[in-house]
Amino acid sequence: MKGSKLIPLLFILAVVSSLPLQAQTDSLFLEESVLISRKNESMLKLSEGAIKLDAELLKTTPAFLGSTDPLRISRYLPSMQASSEIDAGIHIQGNDHSHNLISSGGVPIYGASHLFGLFSVFNPSHFSAMDYSTTAPEANRLGGKLDIVLPQAPAQKFGGEFSMGLLAAGGSVTVPTGKVGSFTASVRRSYLNLLYGKFLRIDSSNIKYGFTDANLTGIWRLSDKDKLWVDAYYGDDAVILTTDFNTISVDLPWRNAMAAIHHSHSLSGGAEFRHKAFVTHYGLSPVMSYAAINFSIPSKITTAGYDLQWRYPHLYFGGSFLFHVAHPQQVYSEGSYFGMADNPEIQYGQEGTVYARYMRQWGGFDLDASMKAILWHGPDGKWVPELSPEVTVGWDFHRGGKLSMRLGLYHQNLSQAGFTGIGLPFEFWMLAGTVCGPQRSLGASIQHQVSFWNDSFSLSAELYYKNLENQVEYRDGLVDIISSPYSLEGALRSGKGRAFGINMMLHKKSGPVTGWLSLSWGRSLRTFSPEEGELPAFHERTFEADLVASYKLGRWVFSLTSLAATGTPYTPATDIYLLSNYLLIEYGPHNSARLPWYLRTDIGVTCNLGKTGIVDHALNFSMYNVFGAKNPLYRNLSISDTGFKYSFEGIGIRFMPSIGYSLKF
Repeated sequence: MKGSKLIPLLFILAVVSSLPLQAQTDSLFLEESVLISRKNESMLKLSEGAIKLDAELLKTTPAFLGSTDPLRISRYLPSMQASSEIDAGIHIQGNDHSHNLISSGGVPIYGASHLFGLFSVFNPSHFSAMDYSTTAPEANRLGGKLDIVLPQAPAQKFGGEFSMGLLAAGGSVTVPTGKVGSFTASVRRSYLNLLYGKFLRIDSSNIKYGFTDANLTGIWRLSDKDKLWVDAYYGDDAVILTTDFNTISVDLPWRNAMAAIHHSHSLSGGAEFRHKAFVTHYGLSPVMSYAAINFSIPSKITTAGYDLQWRYPHLYFGGSFLFHVAHPQQVYSEGSYFGMADNPEIQYGQEGTVYARYMRQWGGFDLDASMKAILWHGPDGKWVPELSPEVTVGWDFHRGGKLSMRLGLYHQNLSQAGFTGIGLPFEFWMLAGTVCGPQRSLGASIQHQVSFWNDSFSLSAELYYKNLENQVEYRDGLVDIISSPYSLEGALRSGKGRAFGINMMLHKKSGPVTGWLSLSWGRSLRTFSPEEGELPAFHERTFEADLVASYKLGRWVFSLTSLAATGTPYTPATDIYLLSNYLLIEYGPHNSARLPWYLRTDIGVTCNLGKTGIVDHALNFSMYNVFGAKNPLYRNLSISDTGFKYSFEGIGIRFMPSIGYSLKF
């Protein structure tokens, strides 16, 4: 019985994610700026439908274990979820995590999170800009995109950055290669268990965790009209989890690798030709021991591609070809294994896309329209043609603000599923064809944004609605794999969905106190069978409130982030039987119960220590979960001779202090 109790804890089968919300803007950029000798402004800037998020000011926000991360802070926007301690998912407009493109220079990074989503794999010292949008008009995804932008010009002088916290240390060095080029190399390494080992416990389980990131990006100006980039990334993570009585152990490594070469050529009349070739890879290799059973469930995906684009002042058009190789989840076992494994074959897929995008402004009216034609060839050998149009129209009423409307049809031929469904390293990728079909989405939104009080405040509101088809959900758990024959097709179910909601944001742009408050309400629903009817998606939060604020006083910056969100759904057990030493569980309606509310407030203080020679120094002091909220992240099913009951558990991250030091030269 103890093993049955531990299994849900170890693999976090409860769904923990945040309410997917429609974005209020088209783009999010992180740009390098100098914190010293500038007026106090919000890190968030809204202009002409765009958001700019200042990279340097991000470093003054509350840190987690001495480190800040732009992806984690961006989740406080009303368009994205605010993450919990075990949520690596990104949910936009009711989409699943896998519906969003996370990339570097447009090249996909399939496993983009460390440490259950509290950090991204993007080393903050290496990159200066992030492009964010709620749709991916040049990629085949149902959701949005978060793209690390490559540098646009070579660095002219030697420089670097170093940071050290209680979780990890890392740094980057930029070296010019003459006047026409430069390259930046970065490394980041964690040492979490040295100081925080006692915090990393799940019930009776101990966790050892570490990760490494390494980046290399170079840019060269080959001529007045030509630029060349090389971009590479390698990252690996490793988790070792054991129970106090060694009844269960998990060795969980996963890794990313990416390499790309980009080239641009300027044409007459402000036009530009760009193209790139790349390969990206993501692999999981979990090895687990439970009682007398030893088994592994590896999976991986590799994509190679070529993309080209012509850009004119009002027109983009281009195309891409992608070749995918996917190894969906497989089961290999030794010992007293009660089931049998029907492992899927390696999947191959080819994806060709051509597209055009037209953007124009006439006075207060603007238009952004695009069309993609896609030809998909999946592992079932079928050729599937798809069309993805999208149009956005807007009208600027000047003092009355700007009103915009969007309508789009989107397609996606990659799916992700697994034990948790929230982007943790038990999720694996599949190609549309043999076990799941191509996904489609039809969505619409309407947004209004207005500034007031001499442009020191802005208020925005947005309504959205979306229909989803061929949505995939993983219904098996660890117990099912151990005790019954495994089949990938049998472990999945497919259905349809819809998402709708409203979000609002009040933004304070300048002054001693800056930041924003966002309020969101929405539903994300799925239908997998007529008998069950329409039920909440595993990541649905019906309400969420987010607050980000900072106060600058001389060289000191005081900051706060806070969130309150309703709990995510789970499927409750109704009856449990023990028959011939087999544990049989009967469940109630799918996702018919919810975890309690999630509440968290973090605070931080950053002190600019000034300059020593050519080096700027700063210290950050932060407290994570300052009120010590016992946030429930999963449910624990306890079984005894008299019956069973649920308790709601967290992972012990309360009152967690941290300190971080950084220097820049």
